[in-house]
Amino acid sequence: MTVSPDGTTFATGGADGTAKLWDAATGREILTLTGHAKAVYAVGFSPDGRLLATASHDGTVALHPTGIEELQQVARARVTRALTSDECALYLHTPTCTTR
Repeated sequence: MTVSPDGTTFATGGADGTAKLWDAATGREILTLTGHAKAVYAVGFSPDGRLLATASHDGTVALHPTGIEELQQVARARVTRALTSDECALYLHTPTCTTR
């Protein structure tokens, strides 16, 4: 586990190959980050808190943006079809999706 530089978020690595971001004040999950094939054993924030590094037993290290705006941009760039309103709310944390 690691805490963001501003103290508002903490991150954990999981045996399922995910890392999770949590709200430090409420303990609620903010986001699940995927991409590793095996357990995530280390997590660390960049000094400015805008990136999270994850290291996995699959032999890879990944960098993930932590800001919701950056995550939305990454998600929109990877989507190959229009999202439903429910998917926008679930994955992008926004009630509607903007078209490309």
